[in-house]
Amino acid sequence: MAALLSGCGSISYYGQAISGHLDVMQRRQPITTLLADPDTPAPLRERLQTALAIRRFASTELGLPDNASYRSYADLERDFVVWNVIATPPLSLEPREWCFLLVGCLQYRGYYSAAEARRFAQTQSDNGDDVFVGGVTAYSTLGWFDDPVLNTMLKESDARLAQVIFHELAHQQLFIKGDTEFNEAFADSIGITGTRRWLSASGRHDQLDRYEQQRAQEERVIELIMTTRTRLERIYTSDRSDATKRARKQAEIARLRRDYKRLSAAKWPDQSRFDAWFAADINNASLAAVATYRELVPDFLRLQAALDHDLDRFFASVAELATCSQNERREWLKRRKPTGDCRVRLANSAASR
Repeated sequence: MAALLSGCGSISYYGQAISGHLDVMQRRQPITTLLADPDTPAPLRERLQTALAIRRFASTELGLPDNASYRSYADLERDFVVWNVIATPPLSLEPREWCFLLVGCLQYRGYYSAAEARRFAQTQSDNGDDVFVGGVTAYSTLGWFDDPVLNTMLKESDARLAQVIFHELAHQQLFIKGDTEFNEAFADSIGITGTRRWLSASGRHDQLDRYEQQRAQEERVIELIMTTRTRLERIYTSDRSDATKRARKQAEIARLRRDYKRLSAAKWPDQSRFDAWFAADINNASLAAVATYRELVPDFLRLQAALDHDLDRFFASVAELATCSQNERREWLKRRKPTGDCRVRLANSAASR
């Protein structure tokens, strides 16, 4: 085992991953058992009933995997299940990658301890990298284990709970090794679409209105962040000196903070949701964290619309992309083509030019 693990990463890293995950699994209790227990607190009972309704909807109405995931509950007695560390060079927006067994290469490292995550982040920072440490409320084992609903997932609204469950089940539906941005954006597009459908089908129209307002707010903030990334990319790839690039980098980050301050002056439904992110250190790594999850989401949503919001066709269409290279997948998505093998389309396009 030691020889196997040392080929892909440090034994200590895998050790904390294994022990941390086993702790989560050992805390599971069937939700039906908790609902039948008269000692289960009423607020928790209500949230778990909602979680089961969301879980049923995921399989019966969205076509997501019908298995034992999210039919049990685990209280971790902390705010996050893991903390992810993202690192980038100081003059680059490309996250560093780490390669692992089973899932391939990822643009982050996950830790079950905030202290361990910060220690690793400090090591990367000492080596000159920009770093970002972010708490995560849920993760998917891609169907290898029966993932539970966690107390960390119940902190927010029913709409956010639904989005998380749909997102994580989407990872079980489709996962391409080594393409973090593609996987996260695909899952997020299912989370968004599924939440809209569930809120509408369950008659939660007021919650749906609020969810759409929050989505619009979120999209405007992400647009600001992505615009800053575009400007920084031009700076980093220019022939200016490194000293000039660093100065321009700080100027662009200051500009982003000013733009957000003006934008947030409007009366939003969740006024302070992004304040903590903007109050913290903003660097290439924190910008990359946003891009990893969100950059391709609009492309996936456009593809759903092109397929008349038929998720069966959407899943089949996206599955075709698994055989393509990472660059081919992105070009295919950007062209907004609804069907067909991307390799054939790209070859035909190249021939026509």
